[in-house]
Amino acid sequence: MKRVLYPGSFDPIHRGHIDIAARVAENFGTCVIAVGQNADKKTLFSQEKRVEMAQQAVSYYQKHLAKDGAPNIEVVGYDGLTIDAAVANGCSAIIRGARSLWDVNEEKRLKWINKKLLAIRFNTEMEQIIFKASPDYDYLSSTDVKKLCEAGEYILAMSYVLPPTHNELMKIFLEKDYHQALGGFWWQAFIKPFEGRSYHNLSHIAYMINRLAIYKRQGGKIENEQNLQQAIFYHDYSENEEESASAIPYTNKELRSLVRATKHLDGQEKTLSGDEQIIHDLDLSILFDKDNYSDYANCVKDEYADTCSEEEYRQKRREVLDILSQTVDYKIFPPVVKEWAIRNMGREKENL
Repeated sequence: MKRVLYPGSFDPIHRGHIDIAARVAENFGTCVIAVGQNADKKTLFSQEKRVEMAQQAVSYYQKHLAKDGAPNIEVVGYDGLTIDAAVANGCSAIIRGARSLWDVNEEKRLKWINKKLLAIRFNTEMEQIIFKASPDYDYLSSTDVKKLCEAGEYILAMSYVLPPTHNELMKIFLEKDYHQALGGFWWQAFIKPFEGRSYHNLSHIAYMINRLAIYKRQGGKIENEQNLQQAIFYHDYSENEEESASAIPYTNKELRSLVRATKHLDGQEKTLSGDEQIIHDLDLSILFDKDNYSDYANCVKDEYADTCSEEEYRQKRREVLDILSQTVDYKIFPPVVKEWAIRNMGREKENL
């Protein structure tokens, strides 16, 4: 069994990176994700933050996605040459991930340079391996993730990265939507109550903001867009809808009414109209998302892990899914999405 170094900038780490790391660990023993620092390369996140995000992504993968036991993956940061980092971390091989033919040629060039550098260091034992991305992930790139977030396409970006990574990205990219809706310069203060949440966090807000933008572009009618955007930002601000409505720093009854419209388990969906129906449907739109539903279910479970036992959670979650399956009835989306939502919830219930 080997310790293998997997170097990169990981700005940010995405599902393709994690897939390679997991397969490397399964094939060789231990994969050491090495987050590099390159003074000539501008990154969105600091090296310290990229290391932290990689650790979060690995933990999520090992807990929820690893099929045959958690692969042995470590995360370190390093400065200087990759070959020196490999030696310092006790690795006997270096993996270079490759997607396209261009990637393969570039990695061959780096492999040749590293071979010469290793010879200078009297090290002929370090193996260098080009590891191809899986077909499911050979299109992924950190650059595309950032471009999608910059364009406000948060939902697609969500499918490119693991949930903890997406939430960190939203701390940067969602700020512009916040200022558009609420103005002011209080973003860092606003996001503090969302820290530590696995689901009711910035990613959930971004998801709704993205869905609202699509609804609007497709000709959807909105009564007061600014009120609606503000309500999206505040609807999960506190422990429940009533507390969240009270936390809004404006004396605006319509705005607070919109926040209260995101309460889904009391049958009130029959009495909603206008923007109340829109925010209600946006809040439940994750239920019909084929690509992101499983992560949603995992994150909901993680959020309540510290407040109830495993069996208590299963029982309560089944009750919630039963209610939602019976009452979900979208008004602003195509009729077929109701079937998708019920199917997704049914699968989750079977897996509880």
